[in-house]
Amino acid sequence: MTLTSAAAGPALELDGVTVRAEGRPILDGVSLAISAGEKVALIGPSGAGKTTVLRLLGSSLWANSGAVQVLGDRPSELRGRALRRHRRRVGFLRQDDNLVPPLRVVHNVSMGRLGDWSMWRAAWNLVFPRDLDRAREALREVELEDRLWALPDELSGGERQRVAIARLIVQSPDVLLADEPVSALDVRLGRQIIELLMRLASARDAGLLVSLHSLSLLDSGFDRVIALRDGRVFWQGEPADLDQSMLREVYGVEFQGFAPTRAPGG
Repeated sequence: MTLTSAAAGPALELDGVTVRAEGRPILDGVSLAISAGEKVALIGPSGAGKTTVLRLLGSSLWANSGAVQVLGDRPSELRGRALRRHRRRVGFLRQDDNLVPPLRVVHNVSMGRLGDWSMWRAAWNLVFPRDLDRAREALREVELEDRLWALPDELSGGERQRVAIARLIVQSPDVLLADEPVSALDVRLGRQIIELLMRLASARDAGLLVSLHSLSLLDSGFDRVIALRDGRVFWQGEPADLDQSMLREVYGVEFQGFAPTRAPGG
């Protein structure tokens, strides 16, 4: 079922999307939609298709069938400069922080502007960082202004993810995607990262889709939860309506690993 809440259409939409790998379906007729400003958590057991959904919406993977629409564009139909412009509007935070180890924090944060720069300007930025004030302000927002000239390996895991969010602040995207961005962090640090993503999405009125492994973070202000199982949308609704019984159905035997975890409605 496709849900829409804006006359202009959703910010993110999959319509009957199927993705196959080695002859088997990774996604099987998935339809979902997320409006501008809506904050959605994506959950499901291992292999349910969460990363595949995010890669489709982030235009790093194409569907075998069905339609993918992001910010009014069909990414698979774009080429060259048009595709680069489109990707500039989509922020993606991955499971690892994707910082470039040899580059200092200021360079990593400034890379949020790569979609606006020529190749020459991007190369020049490696020698003389541009928009220094903008990078410093973004780091101030994630409380890391004093780490401007640090190297990534001098930072903790939580600090590296905050640098990656500072890069998103500089990029200023119109939608935000995050693929298990807190899986390597404890719950306290994970909650801080989710709160930062929420604030960034609210400031931009951007649609936000975050895949989560830790169910205890579902009460962090998400408007909706979408649960995948076996490559299909199994359930969707408000976090408060997701009880222990439904989680057992979603996760099957994997749910035993979440038994100590408090979830909405549990």
